[in-house]
Amino acid sequence: MLLVIDVNKGIQTQTAECLVIAELLNKNLLIVLNKIDLLSDEKRVPMIEK
Repeated sequence: MLLVIDVNKGIQTQTAECLVIAELLNKNLLIVLNKIDLLSDEKRVPMIEK
């Protein structure tokens, strides 16, 4: 399962729902941070760690 997160919007309600569904289905999950290159260095590192 692939989950794409727009870093400008962050984690939305539907993002959290997808995480729960993946956990319930015991699916491997790959999380992709989209538009990460648009963030400044100061914001990029905390977003990745989050």
